[in-house]
Amino acid sequence: MGQTFGAIESTPKIWDIAAAWLLLEELNCSIEWLEKDPLNLVSGEDLSDVNFPLIACRTSEKVEILKPWGNLLLEK
Repeated sequence: MGQTFGAIESTPKIWDIAAAWLLLEELNCSIEWLEKDPLNLVSGEDLSDVNFPLIACRTSEKVEILKPWGNLLLEK
């Protein structure tokens, strides 16, 4: 129905988001990686304890609206 504004994920592993990432890319959605960008991975790197927090929205303007909440999730 087109009612989702966006999504924030704070602790997904790479295997949790791999399929969704492909779909978001195909739909031209904006993705903001809040810490580690999976495009910069090193072959053979152990990712079992690495999180890939992100914000995903239809447009980059919507990402900017959610960014303060995404950043709050990262504060420790």
